[in-house]
Amino acid sequence: MRYRVSKDWHHAKKHYARLGVTVCDRWLGKDGFINFLADMGHPPTHKHTLERIDNTSSYTKENCMWALPTQQNRNKSSCRYFETPIGRMCLTEAARYYGVAPHLVFGRLYRGITDQTQLFAPSARKRKESKNA
Repeated sequence: MRYRVSKDWHHAKKHYARLGVTVCDRWLGKDGFINFLADMGHPPTHKHTLERIDNTSSYTKENCMWALPTQQNRNKSSCRYFETPIGRMCLTEAARYYGVAPHLVFGRLYRGITDQTQLFAPSARKRKESKNA
C-alpha cells in the first residue's frame, strides 16, 4: 500500500498520483504499522489482501477492508456493471445469472452489441439443445 502511493519506482505510482490516492497519516511514520493493525486487524486468511472500497479514494480505515481476489476484481475501474432483476452485477456475475458463459458476453461486447437482451441471450447451441430436449 505505502509503496504504491509513494515510491517513484512502483509501476502503479503514476496511476495513484493521478487519482490523488494517499495513505492516511495514522498509518505512516514510526507507529504506522501498529496503528494499521489496530485499525484493520490481521487478514482473515492468507488469501485476503487489502482492498479500497472506493477505488478512487485513499487508504483509510473507513475506505479499506480485507477482500479475496474475486471481490477485488469486481472493484476495478475496468469492470462493466449491468442491472439485473436482482440488482446490479458485474459482467461475470450477470452472465452466470443469465446462464451464459462470460466469454460469450465479452465477445458480444467486443463486436459492438450493447442491447442487454442480446448480450445475455443463450448461445445458438444452447437454444438448439433446449429445443431438442
